Amino acid sequence: MGKVKAFRLPEEISGLLEKTAKKTNRTETFYVVEALKNYFSEYYDYQVAKDRFEDSTDEIISSKEMRERLGL
Repeated sequence: MGKVKAFRLPEEISGLLEKTAKKTNRTETFYVVEALKNYFSEYYDYQVAKDRFEDSTDEIISSKEMRERLGL
């Protein structure tokens, strides 16, 4: 079992969360956990891309060259 966290949600988001949970017979916790998993996955992918973009030693190639290298 995980840790209990308490936080405030804006009324609009709270209402959407409650409505969606009821409509789908899932818990609000399910949707909060899924939303956070998706957020953190995207956030860390973004950070990797940003770090690579800012790395002056990293090779930058065109999309055309990338497709050629991949044989597409």
